[in-house]
Amino acid sequence: MAILNSLNGSICQSIARSRSLPASFDWGLWKALHDYGILTGPNAREVGLVDFLPPVDPLPSLLSANEAESDGADSDGLGGLKTISLRDFSARVARNKKSESRQWKIHTRLQNVAERSSATRQLLSLFRYDAPHYNIDEEEYQQSNRKSERRDKIAVVHVTGGIESLMAKKIAKMMGKIKKDEDIKAVVLRVDSPGGSALASDLIFEALRDLPKPIVCSMSNFAASGGYYVSAHCDRIFALPTTLTGSIGVFAVKFDATRLASSYGVNVERIGSSPFADFASPFQPLSPKVKEALRRNMDSTYEIFKDIVSSGRKLTAEQVECIAQGRVWTGVEAKERGLVDEIGGLSRAISYTQSQFTSTGDAEVEFWPKSPTFSEALSILWGGDVDGTARALSSIWAVISNDALLWAPNIGAAEGVAGHLLLDNDQGPITSPGTALPSQFLQALSANALPPEAMLTMTEADAIRCSFQGSDVFPPSFWI
Repeated sequence: MAILNSLNGSICQSIARSRSLPASFDWGLWKALHDYGILTGPNAREVGLVDFLPPVDPLPSLLSANEAESDGADSDGLGGLKTISLRDFSARVARNKKSESRQWKIHTRLQNVAERSSATRQLLSLFRYDAPHYNIDEEEYQQSNRKSERRDKIAVVHVTGGIESLMAKKIAKMMGKIKKDEDIKAVVLRVDSPGGSALASDLIFEALRDLPKPIVCSMSNFAASGGYYVSAHCDRIFALPTTLTGSIGVFAVKFDATRLASSYGVNVERIGSSPFADFASPFQPLSPKVKEALRRNMDSTYEIFKDIVSSGRKLTAEQVECIAQGRVWTGVEAKERGLVDEIGGLSRAISYTQSQFTSTGDAEVEFWPKSPTFSEALSILWGGDVDGTARALSSIWAVISNDALLWAPNIGAAEGVAGHLLLDNDQGPITSPGTALPSQFLQALSANALPPEAMLTMTEADAIRCSFQGSDVFPPSFWI
């Protein structure tokens, strides 16, 4: 419950801060919103959670807001006043690229001619075609030169999902490549893992420790158990307020199917050189001797884990023991206990790495593992590399498709069951579609008089279908 309260408090503070909400948006109001459940669009706007209630396609409303802003009104918009079709936009981009390519070809010819004759250089200068940029805008020329110059690089390495041996081998291989790349000055380790194998975690930890370059850790949703194991020795650790981290502990599972097998008349005979020869077999019960050996091994791994945390975080053994024992902490709690250094996301971790470990503060950011090119993805598929098939298909899809943006309809403001607000008062239940009694809504919230309502959910497929249909007619699977 303490973790839930910490997460809930962080979410409340983040919303209040990002939305610039007044002091009246406090924990009491947030709790009242929790107890009430689903809000209608108008209710959410009155509380300050949303700004506008546009129709299914909000673009015209946003463009109108931009026009009002250009007339002096205070409104957030998209920064544009007109629309253009995707086909016309693509054609315009293609024309601009073609024109740019033509300009650079002319630049190359002028440069070649000017290098052969000083008289030609003087003549070009009369037409304001000065060397070395000639017909190219000077600022654009300098930007092009900066792009062509050799720049420092930062490698962002992802540790995502359960940590197992295959992941450990891949990351160790990546660390070997990064170690040889002199342009990579530092690594940002992006961890989103609840843990996994102790051996695999240790392999990743050793590969990171062997890297003679600074490593900054950025924790995502999870960096617990093995996820924290691989992060503990990073030069700087960033975590989100809602990150779940810590879980400094070790456990083991022994699956025993002897009773199940016996109930079906299955008997397994064994011949082994020691009591531990087949201790992992599901058809061998957990004997006291094997149990003691497993406990001894877990205690040893637990001590190693605590030593790594102690040396990496500059904490005493007693301090580590107080925050270990398998306990999980949120990012905020972890910072208070010295497990992380700063609260922030990936962008902040990258900015810190740029400023602290690169010469220019403007290093190129590379994401590892690198996505294969289109031709590489095809060769992976044709070569029968089963391990890389999913990654290859993902890369091909990224090449041949564009991201689709779905505008969800204003369901809360539509007339229907989802848009009804129910309040109990002296006159009985009040039901109002869509724009339901916002003043009474706030009044009831402040008085904490709203009864908890049933939560309505829908599957992702149904949500997408409703977005395209733009209606308040919900499928049967909406009522779960």
